[in-house]
Amino acid sequence: MGFEMHLEEMITSLVATRKYVEKRNLKPFLILDKKAAEEFEGVNCDDPNAVVIGLGKAELNYSNLNIAFRLLNSGAEFIAVHKGKYYRDESDLSLGPGPFVTALEYATDKEAIVIGKPSPNFFVCAIESTGCELSEAVMIGDVILVVCLEPLYL
Repeated sequence: MGFEMHLEEMITSLVATRKYVEKRNLKPFLILDKKAAEEFEGVNCDDPNAVVIGLGKAELNYSNLNIAFRLLNSGAEFIAVHKGKYYRDESDLSLGPGPFVTALEYATDKEAIVIGKPSPNFFVCAIESTGCELSEAVMIGDVILVVCLEPLYL
């Protein structure tokens, strides 16, 4: 297509979530796989006042979900990297973070702030961080309804 792009210009749901956390000076309890948690390197996670939940097979366990439950009931902000229902792993379909986010929403009566696609938070973050105008932005994605319809709500 002829687009020139640099890695630092790419905005992922993890990048957008970190920007959201930093902008609000939050100290997150992270429920993310090890690789995703690296995106938060340097962010103060001591004495958390927020819960960030995303994809993490090993980390989405009872112990971590119960810690998140207690933090949320104590007033912590609730942030979901995204609410994907499922994804395809090496062998088959597996649960995404969405069902776990929904369980915590139900248990705490607290709605998560969703940062990743298709949330308007994601698109606003991308536009703000690039400094370009909305009319100059291009989104590349893999789900046609998200790619074509969601940006229209900005």
